[in-house]
Formats: sequence, C-alpha cells, structure tokens
Amino acid sequence: MLTCSGTPASIREFGLNYLRSTGYEYAVFGDTDDTFSENRVESSLDLLEGKNLVVNDIDLTDAEGEKTRVSYIGNRLGESFDFTLSALENYNFVGLGNSSMRLSDLETIKIPPDLLAVDWFFFTKYWSGEASFTSEAKTYYRQYGENTVGLGSVSEESVLRSLNVKLKHYEALSVFSDVFRSKFENARDTMKKVRYREFFEEYYKQVIRFLPQNPLWWEDGMVIEEFNENTIDPK
Repeated sequence: MLTCSGTPASIREFGLNYLRSTGYEYAVFGDTDDTFSENRVESSLDLLEGKNLVVNDIDLTDAEGEKTRVSYIGNRLGESFDFTLSALENYNFVGLGNSSMRLSDLETIKIPPDLLAVDWFFFTKYWSGEASFTSEAKTYYRQYGENTVGLGSVSEESVLRSLNVKLKHYEALSVFSDVFRSKFENARDTMKKVRYREFFEEYYKQVIRFLPQNPLWWEDGMVIEEFNENTIDPK
C-alpha cells in the first residue's frame, strides 16, 4: 500500500507520478466517493484505442446513491463529441472521477501544492492528443455535505469560491501560456472589483443571467470578460 502525506494537490501529484512509473498503457480513473456504470471500463478502453483521453458522462446522486439528475454533462454539451484543449479554458468537465487516459506519453507531473482545482490543472497542463466525450458510460457522482466540489447549484458563496479557484488556476498556468496569462489578469481584475458589495450584487445578477443550464465545474466564477460587452459597469 502506498503512503503519502501533504495537501490534496501533493497527494494527487504523488499518486499520478506513481501511476506513470508503473508502465501501464492506460488508466481508468475513479473517485472513492463515486460508483460507475458496469460498462465504464470496457467503453473507456475501447475508445482509448484511438484517443489519448476519454471522458464519460455523469449522473448526479444524493448521499444515498439515488439519482437526482442524469447525463449532467451530456445534456449540456452533447452525448458524444471530440474536443480540444480550448474546451477547458473557462470551466472543467474532465475530472479524475470520470476520465481515462493513455499513459505512454505522460511526462513527470508537478502540481502546485496549494492548488484547489487539481484535476482541471492536471488535464489542462499534461493531457495532449485527441480526446473524446461519451454518454454511453456513466460516473454516479455523489453530492453531499462533505463533497465541496458539487455540480448543479449556484449561490453567492459558490460564485466567489469558483472565481478564487479560477484565479489560482490561471495563475499557475500563466507561466506556460499567453492565453492563460491574459485570463489570469482578467480574473484578478474581476476579483478586485467583486470585493465591493454594490459591484458584487450587480455582478452576481449577470452571472445568473449568462450562466448556462447545467453549469460545469468552476463555471459560475465568471470573469467580467465572459459577459456581453457593456452588461456590467467595469468601474
């Protein structure tokens, strides 16, 4: 049995690097909180024959495992599609609970120890090659009090938390990409403005207005540039 201590980011870094060192060709990831459809492993391995990354759909469940919303991602983005890295710029739908990937080209992994959106950073930084999403297989994603990274509900608290997560995420990636350097600057500017209650109240109204149904991980922490021009006073 492996042992490791540290922050959640450090522990995941350790586990991913260990997995990389084993020599396995593929990995089908899973979270201990979740369960999966019976065909998930078989479906993932079939698709990995032609892809580097495979992402499956999610059914949301309560703490007892009863389904509350089915095909959460598929109902938002489509039941089957290929995608590129740009799909993960403003939000995430690829987690270590609903993905599988080819390991052969994976380089040594380094994750900032204080990072919150570890999965988002990992796949944005270290995945390369073709990727595919499918609703044919499912992860049954448990939503309960101790699971703080939920889906399907939005509040003032979740918006601020997601915006803070985006800020740290973009900052970590800004040293590798001009795209993310610009996104970091925009997120930083938005964070400065929402500290003022009057501004935040108007900002929050615009988040509710523009946020799509079935918002994905960290999507509710919208930066001002994601709104239509002139919908919010930038002063």
